[in-house]
Amino acid sequence: MLYTFLIGWGLLFKWVRPDSAYLLIALPCLVPVAWYGYGFLNVADGRQDFGLLVSAAGWALIALALIIKHGAVTSAAAAGTAPAEAAATADTPLASILCAVFAVLLLAVGGAVSWQAWQQEINAGHGITD
Repeated sequence: MLYTFLIGWGLLFKWVRPDSAYLLIALPCLVPVAWYGYGFLNVADGRQDFGLLVSAAGWALIALALIIKHGAVTSAAAAGTAPAEAAATADTPLASILCAVFAVLLLAVGGAVSWQAWQQEINAGHGITD
């Protein structure tokens, strides 16, 4: 949240260029990709949680959607539009929209799969079988 506030304040006070905001917003999306990937790969014993892998893919797609949007804004700015106007008026590419839609689906599926794996792990720890 602090990072988001800093980006917002940076845009408001013109410390951050509007045409680079999407790229700056995409960077924190890589943290859950690394975290969930690490969690998936470091299972010492027990069942592998593929929900973490699916969620990591969802976060990667969100970052990709923002990077694609950043490319559209950069292209609009390169075409002579002022950076602030380019950020506000650049069309969102279809690829960015599709990445965002699939990302939300992957995050929902990944969360459900992880929830189910967690419940199975808790039940196995208490001796409860399915």
